[in-house]
Amino acid sequence: MGLGTSDTREAKEYFAALDSHRKQFVWEGDEDGQAIEMAFSKKRVEDRKKWLSGFVPGTYLDQSVDTISYSDFVHKARGRSTACRSGGQELILFSRADLERSIPCLVDGLKPGQRKIMFCAFKRNLKKDIKDFVGSNNINLLFPSGQFGTRLQGGKDAASARYVYTRLAPLARHVFNAADDKLLDYLTEEGQSIEP
Repeated sequence: MGLGTSDTREAKEYFAALDSHRKQFVWEGDEDGQAIEMAFSKKRVEDRKKWLSGFVPGTYLDQSVDTISYSDFVHKARGRSTACRSGGQELILFSRADLERSIPCLVDGLKPGQRKIMFCAFKRNLKKDIKDFVGSNNINLLFPSGQFGTRLQGGKDAASARYVYTRLAPLARHVFNAADDKLLDYLTEEGQSIEP
């Protein structure tokens, strides 16, 4: 979640306590360099795949740690100083969350953000994500009304959001049949039932 989801009061609160949100990174040697290289180098893709597949669900971020080594930032802490031992795995938590946001589901072909849009569109006739030029979407589930951009410009020539509108395309309920809604397992976020 970025600052775009925060209101002015919350932003002031965050920046008033900036030191409590920052961590000091400590370089402890070659192991730290190896960890950073594994996490970011194009030459270490296979190592990164193994690293990501070794993720243990239920891992959480320890916010109480003020100091962390680069290796612990990437990997789980192993025999580090007391200040760093309880921290670690921050990068893998981000990387797993990024994968979950970026890879479409095998069941419906949607990413979580797209699924949220479809769920809201079905529930409240919400409107968004609507380019209809060739190559912009596999199936146009939301019908555009206004200038959403052209194929030539890749959508960069779209009109400002305040001028365009959308509605659920009739095709959407043929692709996602309403009778199936009862079969889905719905997620809960902040005490409210949300998308499946």
